[in-house]
Amino acid sequence: MKNPFFSLILGTMNRHLELEICLDSLLKQVFKQFEIVVVDQSNNSYTEDLLKLDKYKKLQIIYKRVTFKGLSKARNCAIKLAKGKYGCLIDDDAAYDVNYLQEAYGFLKGKKNVILSGYIWNPIRQKALPDYAKAVNEQELSVRQIIRMCPSPGLIFPMTIFGQGIIFDELLGVGGNFGACEETDVVLQFLDQGIKVFYIDKMRVIHPTIAHSFEVENASDMARIKNYARGMGALLKKDLIGRKNKRLLPILLEKQIKISIKTIGVLGKDKAEKAKIEWIGMKEGYHGYIV
Repeated sequence: MKNPFFSLILGTMNRHLELEICLDSLLKQVFKQFEIVVVDQSNNSYTEDLLKLDKYKKLQIIYKRVTFKGLSKARNCAIKLAKGKYGCLIDDDAAYDVNYLQEAYGFLKGKKNVILSGYIWNPIRQKALPDYAKAVNEQELSVRQIIRMCPSPGLIFPMTIFGQGIIFDELLGVGGNFGACEETDVVLQFLDQGIKVFYIDKMRVIHPTIAHSFEVENASDMARIKNYARGMGALLKKDLIGRKNKRLLPILLEKQIKISIKTIGVLGKDKAEKAKIEWIGMKEGYHGYIV
């Protein structure tokens, strides 16, 4: 396929079991004009062997094995190899609904300069993000909604903008110094270019697909909370100081209020402890990120 409409940007590391579920969901897509760019950071050959299975010969897969670590680095690497008009940030432990790409194509056809964010269902916790219930299909999202409703497995970007110098900050995200918010940082940069973000309810993603992946990600709940908060703190500094933009100030104030309420213990000891860790992480991220 010379001109795929979508390039699925997929960084992976030692998750061949989850990846097989992901790839099987891509085999079932109604819309077929897509390629998959796999950047493999694994320390074994299981992922490479998986991609050689006969059932995946129907898929157009670009595979690159690398020695570096970090999700943002993997995504930047994949973007350089991609040929599609739009890039989809599918995670290795996510699975698309059969109509995911078809719904995205139907909305994007004839449009320019838009980002799409889909609906993510967590089968382990048996719930989606609560803000999805308040959103309307094909709704343009505010900055506050982007922060709360746009995890990376459901995001689709126009690839042309990456040619203008926008990349994933390799200090942010899994494997970076500040463990989250790399996708939000990119979305905010897109907003500065006049691009709008739309929520598409019918673009449905299952994430994570199996309990093993969820358990690994949550092996240390406090460490995960702190690491994510470090990413949020770094993002706040990057946008407020580096880009001199005040759009995140209301979100910072909202977080401070929520953390303060939890910290005084009115909602229970467990939430108070988590709030303290989150606040420490945000401060570490804000002061530690160099702009």
